[in-house]
Amino acid sequence: MISRRPDGIVVTGLVHSQAARERLRRLGIPIVETWDLSDRPIDMLVGFSHLKVGSAVAGYFLGKGWHRLGIATGDDHRGSLRREGFLATVGHEVPTAVVPAPSNLALGRRALAELLQQDPKLEAVYCSSDQLAQGVLVEAQARGLRVPEDLAVCGFGDADFAAHLQPSLTTVHVDGAAIGRLAARLIVARCRGNPLQNASSMWAFALSRGSQPGAVPARLDVFFGLTPQLSTGRASCGYGSGQALAQPVREGRAFPAVHGAGTPAQVVGVRARNVAAEDRVVAQAHQ
Repeated sequence: MISRRPDGIVVTGLVHSQAARERLRRLGIPIVETWDLSDRPIDMLVGFSHLKVGSAVAGYFLGKGWHRLGIATGDDHRGSLRREGFLATVGHEVPTAVVPAPSNLALGRRALAELLQQDPKLEAVYCSSDQLAQGVLVEAQARGLRVPEDLAVCGFGDADFAAHLQPSLTTVHVDGAAIGRLAARLIVARCRGNPLQNASSMWAFALSRGSQPGAVPARLDVFFGLTPQLSTGRASCGYGSGQALAQPVREGRAFPAVHGAGTPAQVVGVRARNVAAEDRVVAQAHQ
């Protein structure tokens, strides 16, 4: 890809290899890492805190009165971060099943079998993906466990099938399209020679150090939302990442503000897609 001499590069996830990071820096073009947060981005960053996602789900479980908890997670970096955030909020280790990434239904079935061996009286399971959670639901039903009466289940990713499972799956929604749009607009703005400055917007915005010549990198922390469904007993609840959006917009209506992971609000199924506000983010960042 580098041999094609691109004007900018968008990377899914963080680049961990020091050699790869140095090679990308030497290109002297805009680089945007996405779907994660770091205090040391290569250049620009558009993502969210996986630690806070895990913390939010744990807070949601504890708020429902469940204390015998389990985690089914892939062995990928971002899944591990969500597990870390979950455990930090719970305050102790919980039964955990780690499966190879990428996850699928069969691995979800295997994960629940392992979790029930560790604690046959589990009350709720957090899964690092909706695919894993689907397998957990299937295995629970095969064992005659009622969801959510005997076992509650939460996934991550808001897959298109999540709301159509039986029961419908509680999951964590991240606006991936918004991440892509913001990443593209940051690259275009940088290519036009607009320097980055601090900005106040519906996304938390912070500045961090980088090595791109003549430019200050941007770190955009976008919103995530917990979408309760029948697999945990439907309830009104929402969570934000960092300094979350002040007026999330869905279908032209404003919802109450959500301030920080683990803070409940009267929001169900948030879809924070506000193109006009995204334009303000980039415009203010490049004034």
